[in-house]
Amino acid sequence: MAWVDVFGNCQLNIGPEDVAHMGDVFRLVMGDDVRSARLVTHFAEIDGGAIGAVLDSYGMIALAIDRGSAAEALRLQEGDEVLVFQGDSEISTSSVTLRSTK
Repeated sequence: MAWVDVFGNCQLNIGPEDVAHMGDVFRLVMGDDVRSARLVTHFAEIDGGAIGAVLDSYGMIALAIDRGSAAEALRLQEGDEVLVFQGDSEISTSSVTLRSTK
C-alpha cells in the first residue's frame, strides 16, 4: 500500500487497468486477514461498514469506507502488503478422502 490519506483511505499502487479483468468484487489479503471489496464509482455506493475500491483523483485504486477509515478498519499503514485477487472473501473448501490404490 502506497499511503493513507487524511480520511483514512488506503492508496494502492494499482490502477483500473490492473483490475479490469477481475470484475467488480475483489478479495483482499493482508497477512492473515481476508476481506472483500467492491469496485465503486463514489463513496456513497459503499454499504455501511463494507470496503470499497474507489478510483481516486490520482487515477489509482484506493480502499475506502463510507464515513470511516479503511486504514483503521483494516489495520493498514503505509508500506503494508495488500494482495488483490478476483472474487470475494468467501473461500470455499471441500473435504476429500484419500485412499491407497494398492
